[in-house]
Amino acid sequence: MKNTVILVSITFLSFFINACTVPHAYLVRWSKEYVMEGLENEELYFDDHQNFIKDYFSIEEKEDTLFVTTLMHEHCVDSSRGIIEIKDETIFLDREITMTGEQYCPVFYKYTYVIYNPTGINYKIASVK
Repeated sequence: MKNTVILVSITFLSFFINACTVPHAYLVRWSKEYVMEGLENEELYFDDHQNFIKDYFSIEEKEDTLFVTTLMHEHCVDSSRGIIEIKDETIFLDREITMTGEQYCPVFYKYTYVIYNPTGINYKIASVK
């Protein structure tokens, strides 16, 4: 009986340790800052996305952390938060609109993502429209 309790305890402890390890990168924090109004530039952002955001897109790696910036389109009345999604070896930079209003006023924000990458995987970074 005592051996069974020890075996069950070791199995549970092993499962717990494995469940708590982070196998891939995760978002530590994010921020955004206003860049410009978007009405004149909205079409360019969607039609030629990569070219339009290039002056605001950057990737810097320091030890096990990635510092990434990109340009995002929103409406001036939106509340949002930065999010990332990882598929295979690509990190997709995105934002989630948490609250919106009815006023149409497109604006652009520069989002900064701080991503912890404990395994040192060389991720591709993609900015979502």
